[in-house]
Amino acid sequence: MANVHKINEQGLPVKKSPNSFLSRVIQSKGNEYVQVILKNAGAKPGDTIFIAERLESITATNTTLGRARLFLGKMFKKLGVIKYDSEFNFLWVEKFPLFTVSSSDSGVLETTHHPFTAPDTNFLQKDVIKNMGEEEISKIGGLHYDLVLNDVELGGGSIRIHDSNLQSYILSDLLKIPEESRKSLDHLVSALGHGCPPHGGIALGLDRLVLILCESSTLRDVIAFPKNPDGKDLLFKAPSLESKEKLEVYHMKCINESD
Repeated sequence: MANVHKINEQGLPVKKSPNSFLSRVIQSKGNEYVQVILKNAGAKPGDTIFIAERLESITATNTTLGRARLFLGKMFKKLGVIKYDSEFNFLWVEKFPLFTVSSSDSGVLETTHHPFTAPDTNFLQKDVIKNMGEEEISKIGGLHYDLVLNDVELGGGSIRIHDSNLQSYILSDLLKIPEESRKSLDHLVSALGHGCPPHGGIALGLDRLVLILCESSTLRDVIAFPKNPDGKDLLFKAPSLESKEKLEVYHMKCINESD
């Protein structure tokens, strides 16, 4: 029988024998459930399977199963089981959900990326989304994307909403952003209403690309003026206090907490 471990969100469990784990899973889920997992994983005798199970939808960027994957990858690389030093494996990650249900406030929708991300091309009209239920809305995909190289995110971006009616509806009706907060975005919605073409972009991290090319483990090795562990720039002696005269130009002043 394949070796199976269950990962809870609290952390990796103490190693258990496969039979004791499978017997508990069979009791709670049924033997058919276990067989489906083994079949889908293509498990063979001697294999180890990690299963992460949780009730809430996974929206965090750092999950226990993800950490286990990275740990095992580094371990197998160190042991020489897998080799990928000379390879550059690029990956586009797309079709993220546009909205997620807030874990802190049940029933409230939050944007997965940001509130200006355009939905899938099938949902670019306000009336289409307006007639959908909450469960259907939570399954809408967004036009945002990440570029990954060898498990390092090089950049991310999205196609923006260019329809003022859709943007206004998402801000007020779906995300229920308070009116006072929405006022600061009135200029954006107004500009969209005057005719805005579809637009988007991506922000790339050149420093992360150089880090991979140099086979380094820290960005401090590949950026021009790295800060020390205290966050100070030793070359420019920053951060530092400016003179009173310079601060007055910007109508600023330094106040000691003891004053």
